[in-house]
Amino acid sequence: MRFDCGSATVDQALMVKASGEFDWKGTYTPGTGGGQIGGRPEAARFYGTANGDYMTMVVEVSNRIVTKLQLGFQQMPTLFLCL
Repeated sequence: MRFDCGSATVDQALMVKASGEFDWKGTYTPGTGGGQIGGRPEAARFYGTANGDYMTMVVEVSNRIVTKLQLGFQQMPTLFLCL
């Protein structure tokens, strides 16, 4: 995944409960400015809910929320590169 100021990977199968909740583990790599990915990968947690064509996802590193995303199926998100 690519974010406004970083990138991430999910290191497990993308399972979603019948209630729409999910909680995945992976890594997050912070950006270094100018749209470049260059920080060190850190353990991350990705959690939220999926409901029909929409998903809300929180990315957390070391108990700190890095970003919250609202995603829609076949909708292009708006990303802003970090400076």
